[in-house]
Amino acid sequence: MDAERLKALAFHYAARFATTQTKLARYLERKLSRADWSGASPPDIPSIVARMAELKLVDDEAFATMRTEGLRRRGMGDRRIRQTLWQAGLSEDLVNAAVRVDEGQNYEQALASAHVFARRKRIGPYAEARPDPAVRKRQMAMMCRAGHDFRIACEILEPNVEFVQDD
Repeated sequence: MDAERLKALAFHYAARFATTQTKLARYLERKLSRADWSGASPPDIPSIVARMAELKLVDDEAFATMRTEGLRRRGMGDRRIRQTLWQAGLSEDLVNAAVRVDEGQNYEQALASAHVFARRKRIGPYAEARPDPAVRKRQMAMMCRAGHDFRIACEILEPNVEFVQDD
């Protein structure tokens, strides 16, 4: 493997997948670890990644927005979205901007997302029959694993029970 082959791999990967700078760097490092380097100087992965970002083939902000919207359409909650963006190697500022930190304004959006998830999984108000307590407990765990706040999960799964929070 030489510098030209490494650049070609970077272009091919960026053309095929929506990615972040961190994910692209990890990919190139993985490719280097599996091949023998034949270049005159050591590989310069940061400059290749910077060049891809300069050409707008890799755009972390666009990736964060796109991935957040996609996960919301699938009914995922804020915690799950944050975790996914963090694993993609995005900075905390980009993650906060994509998920919008202001929870008061975000409540309606989170509730709508929880309804999408419940509809997809056919739980809560979208279930055919009222489940027994053991199944209800598993459904609550499912909602929480999807990143939904406990209060919102209770609101979806037990709409007639008032949630009391200690202040």
